[in-house]
Amino acid sequence: MRGFLLVLIVGSSILYGSSIVLQKIVFNHTTSFITGFFWIKIGGALCAAGFLFLSSARKKILQAQALITTQNRLWYFANRGWAALGSIMATYAVSLSHPALVESTESLRYAVIFVASWIVLRERASGRKLVIKIGATLLVIVGIIWIGLASYARSIPYDPHRAIQWGVTFSDKFSRKLGLDPYETLDAILYDLHPSAIRLIAYWDEIEPEQNEFYFKDLDWQIAQAKNAHVPILLQLGLKSPRWPECFVPDWAAKLSSAQKEDALLDYMRKVIVRYRDHAEIQMWQVENEPFLHFGLCPKRTRAQVGHEVALVHDLDGSRPVLITDGGEFGGWYEAAKESDVFGTTMYRQVYPPTWGFLTGVFTYPFAPSYYRLKENVTRFLLQDYAKQFIVIELQGEPWGKVEIPHLSAEEQTSLFPLDYFQDTIAYAKESGFSTYYLWGAEWWYAMATKQNNWAYWDEAKKLFHE
Repeated sequence: MRGFLLVLIVGSSILYGSSIVLQKIVFNHTTSFITGFFWIKIGGALCAAGFLFLSSARKKILQAQALITTQNRLWYFANRGWAALGSIMATYAVSLSHPALVESTESLRYAVIFVASWIVLRERASGRKLVIKIGATLLVIVGIIWIGLASYARSIPYDPHRAIQWGVTFSDKFSRKLGLDPYETLDAILYDLHPSAIRLIAYWDEIEPEQNEFYFKDLDWQIAQAKNAHVPILLQLGLKSPRWPECFVPDWAAKLSSAQKEDALLDYMRKVIVRYRDHAEIQMWQVENEPFLHFGLCPKRTRAQVGHEVALVHDLDGSRPVLITDGGEFGGWYEAAKESDVFGTTMYRQVYPPTWGFLTGVFTYPFAPSYYRLKENVTRFLLQDYAKQFIVIELQGEPWGKVEIPHLSAEEQTSLFPLDYFQDTIAYAKESGFSTYYLWGAEWWYAMATKQNNWAYWDEAKKLFHE
């Protein structure tokens, strides 16, 4: 019996939800509310009249009518009139907004009934019943807030015809992991793709492999090549840097105490900034990489630590802005945006969660592009800063699987990140409303092209950069 009741409940929920969606479709195809309302009610009446063809249904209706004993007809008709008015208002709300938002708002009535019965009728609940009622009320409120924010996010305007700068990140470390020649790869990126800007990385373990012994040859070459190609540079430095495992601390520094390590870190950063601050092609410094996000084999940085690094950059080079980044999906944004001159977010739609990926496999975030517009608006409101530049520092352009890309077969790589998904990601990014994007995955595009003879990703990116 319980199973049958469950089937009826689920079935009625599906039919009721479908009716609300159909109402919205009707209003989308009519010129006025009255016309749509008329046809909706005619349809409802015809569906209800269908039950009259069942003799058992007619019998139950007549039996129920015989049992009606309305003592106060005035209150009865007032109740019916109030219900009719409520139906009209609810239907009108559906015509104006998203059905899910309207229905979630209607659910608020259960919370009102719970509170009103407690205050007016002195109805008391305790124990399990009270917990269930409070829990249900909180879920209703959270649901209304969530759907309300989603509806607000969709209403945040953006300019689909705005000028967009498409940049790219280059990592010599990742190039070598893919079996590529970093010099050849960077040349191809700069001279064939020719992005609007490039993010280069001053890895601490490469710059200072031994304490107080600095090696700049490779980074000097990268910066010189970008200059020759007339591609502006965003130079990243710090303890946390792009690419797994996120931390690139020299072996000798890893053995130091926390205080000594911080001093050594600031000394390396000082050397990098002093060496390159007179290079006009460098337009921005990035301090750390997602410093307030706990990801990778690297601890979060504290606000004080990041503050010291930002102060160092400003002291040594007050002419360029400092970029700080945060995770796009679950990063808080506020701390990073507050400490920076320019804020950068990542934008990943498909990931393999390191903690619970074994349960879900590759996971696609259920966020619309408007989610990022909402986060930007909320962050700006909290900061009371509506002028600071917000950019996308990492726009996903490569697969994310259970293991790193070099350990995936070519078939697995294209299956995880097919070309049409790459194209859809670009369209998704455009709808998010930002004006600057740095794509993530250029080394992978080149590896696919030169090692698998699959030039589709490279050509797609090239087309984008040449728009």
